[in-house]
Amino acid sequence: MIEWGRQDSDRGRKTFIRILFIIFTLGIVLIILFGNTLTSFALPKVRTEKLQNGSLPLSLEGSELEKRSSNDGVILSNEAIHEDRNGSYVYKIEEQSGASGIVYIARKVAIQAVMTTATETLIKVGHLSEDDVIIIESGESLQDGDRVRLQ
Repeated sequence: MIEWGRQDSDRGRKTFIRILFIIFTLGIVLIILFGNTLTSFALPKVRTEKLQNGSLPLSLEGSELEKRSSNDGVILSNEAIHEDRNGSYVYKIEEQSGASGIVYIARKVAIQAVMTTATETLIKVGHLSEDDVIIIESGESLQDGDRVRLQ
């Protein structure tokens, strides 16, 4: 009778191990198939804005208005501008092809402001062009090279 119980116990262990192996294998398959989808939910959401080429009316000493020509630079929202010890910068979106399609990368770009209003800044054209998409707001702090999800 003791041997009969031992055989049942061995069968139960083997069945348990088989079930664990199947669950583990299914988990690996799901991660492989949906890994990119799952990680995209963990990416910071960002709000973006396309740069405008044009003129910016600026108030100088409270009375005089000056118009800058489109040759002076591009206009962007003050919300997009960040500061660190090296100066002002923005994050622009860089598109890259990935295994699961297009991947969006935040790239830190140094800027030089020409003139500023309460809501917008005219910046010199350098590493930015009118076609660039700039990150205005992010749910998390960003670093150069971070993958992001567009809102």
